[in-house]
Amino acid sequence: MGKNFLQRQKQHDIDLMRDVERIIKQLCMDCWQVTLHEEAGIGRQRLEKLTDAFLENYSKFDEILLGTVESDVWQARLDNALLDIVKDQDKLIPFNKRYPEIREIPIWKPLKRVKK
Repeated sequence: MGKNFLQRQKQHDIDLMRDVERIIKQLCMDCWQVTLHEEAGIGRQRLEKLTDAFLENYSKFDEILLGTVESDVWQARLDNALLDIVKDQDKLIPFNKRYPEIREIPIWKPLKRVKK
Protein backbone atom coordinates (compact mmCIF):
# COMPACT_ATOMS: atom_id res chain seq x y z
CA MET A 1 0.00 0.00 0.00
CA GLY A 2 2.77 2.46 0.98
CA LYS A 3 4.83 1.75 -2.11
CA ASN A 4 1.82 2.22 -4.35
CA PHE A 5 1.10 5.52 -2.59
CA LEU A 6 4.67 6.72 -3.17
CA GLN A 7 4.47 5.78 -6.85
CA ARG A 8 1.17 7.62 -7.21
CA GLN A 9 2.61 10.64 -5.38
CA LYS A 10 5.67 10.69 -7.65
CA GLN A 11 3.49 10.46 -10.76
CA HIS A 12 1.27 13.24 -9.39
CA ASP A 13 4.35 15.44 -8.91
CA ILE A 14 5.56 14.72 -12.45
CA ASP A 15 2.11 15.46 -13.88
CA LEU A 16 1.94 18.69 -11.88
CA MET A 17 5.35 19.83 -13.14
CA ARG A 18 4.31 19.11 -16.73
CA ASP A 19 1.07 21.04 -16.25
CA VAL A 20 2.93 24.02 -14.76
CA GLU A 21 5.44 23.99 -17.63
CA ARG A 22 2.66 23.83 -20.23
CA ILE A 23 0.73 26.69 -18.59
CA ILE A 24 3.82 28.90 -18.27
CA LYS A 25 4.87 28.15 -21.86
CA GLN A 26 1.37 29.03 -23.10
CA LEU A 27 1.28 32.27 -21.10
CA CYS A 28 4.73 33.23 -22.43
CA MET A 29 3.58 32.54 -26.00
CA ASP A 30 0.39 34.55 -25.50
CA CYS A 31 2.28 37.55 -24.06
CA TRP A 32 4.97 37.25 -26.73
CA GLN A 33 2.34 37.21 -29.53
CA VAL A 34 0.46 40.20 -28.10
CA THR A 35 3.73 42.13 -27.71
CA LEU A 36 4.88 41.34 -31.26
CA HIS A 37 1.50 42.40 -32.59
CA GLU A 38 1.27 45.63 -30.58
CA GLU A 39 4.92 46.72 -30.83
CA ALA A 40 5.92 45.41 -34.25
CA GLY A 41 2.57 45.17 -36.04
CA ILE A 42 3.00 41.47 -36.76
CA GLY A 43 -0.22 39.85 -37.93
CA ARG A 44 -1.78 36.43 -37.48
CA GLN A 45 -0.04 34.59 -40.32
CA ARG A 46 3.46 35.71 -39.35
CA LEU A 47 2.70 35.06 -35.69
CA GLU A 48 1.63 31.51 -36.54
CA LYS A 49 4.90 30.96 -38.42
CA LEU A 50 6.94 32.43 -35.57
CA THR A 51 5.01 30.38 -33.01
CA ASP A 52 5.70 27.18 -34.93
CA ALA A 53 9.41 28.07 -35.04
CA PHE A 54 9.34 28.89 -31.32
CA LEU A 55 7.77 25.54 -30.46
CA GLU A 56 10.34 23.74 -32.59
CA ASN A 57 13.17 25.54 -30.79
CA TYR A 58 11.54 24.90 -27.43
CA SER A 59 11.39 21.19 -28.21
CA LYS A 60 15.09 21.21 -29.10
CA PHE A 61 16.21 23.15 -26.07
CA ASP A 62 14.00 21.45 -23.46
CA GLU A 63 16.81 18.89 -23.18
CA ILE A 64 18.40 21.54 -20.94
CA LEU A 65 15.78 20.87 -18.26
CA LEU A 66 15.97 17.08 -18.35
CA GLY A 67 19.26 16.74 -16.49
CA THR A 68 20.84 14.35 -18.96
CA VAL A 69 24.44 14.09 -20.11
CA GLU A 70 23.40 16.21 -23.12
CA SER A 71 21.99 19.07 -21.03
CA ASP A 72 25.27 20.98 -20.84
CA VAL A 73 25.69 20.70 -24.60
CA TRP A 74 22.25 22.24 -25.14
CA GLN A 75 23.03 24.98 -22.60
CA ALA A 76 26.12 25.90 -24.64
CA ARG A 77 24.09 25.77 -27.88
CA LEU A 78 21.52 28.14 -26.42
CA ASP A 79 24.22 30.55 -25.28
CA ASN A 80 25.84 30.39 -28.74
CA ALA A 81 22.50 31.14 -30.43
CA LEU A 82 22.01 34.14 -28.13
CA LEU A 83 25.59 35.27 -28.71
CA ASP A 84 24.77 35.38 -32.42
CA ILE A 85 22.11 37.94 -31.52
CA VAL A 86 24.04 40.14 -29.06
CA LYS A 87 27.37 39.82 -30.96
CA ASP A 88 29.41 40.62 -27.84
CA GLN A 89 30.46 37.95 -25.32
CA ASP A 90 30.57 40.59 -22.56
CA LYS A 91 26.90 41.48 -23.14
CA LEU A 92 25.71 37.87 -22.99
CA ILE A 93 24.45 36.84 -19.59
CA PRO A 94 25.74 33.25 -19.24
CA PHE A 95 23.29 30.39 -18.89
CA ASN A 96 24.15 29.69 -15.24
CA LYS A 97 23.37 33.34 -14.36
CA ARG A 98 20.09 33.34 -16.31
CA TYR A 99 19.03 30.01 -14.81
CA PRO A 100 20.65 29.73 -11.36
CA GLU A 101 18.05 27.13 -10.33
CA ILE A 102 19.31 24.64 -12.92
CA ARG A 103 22.30 22.86 -11.50
CA GLU A 104 25.27 22.22 -13.70
CA ILE A 105 25.86 18.56 -14.52
CA PRO A 106 29.56 17.96 -15.09
CA ILE A 107 30.09 15.69 -18.08
CA TRP A 108 32.74 13.70 -16.21
CA LYS A 109 30.35 12.69 -13.44
CA PRO A 110 27.93 9.85 -14.30
CA LEU A 111 24.27 10.41 -13.55
CA LYS A 112 22.64 8.32 -10.87
CA ARG A 113 20.36 5.70 -12.32
CA VAL A 114 16.75 5.80 -11.18
CA LYS A 115 15.51 2.43 -10.00
CA LYS A 116 12.30 1.34 -11.62
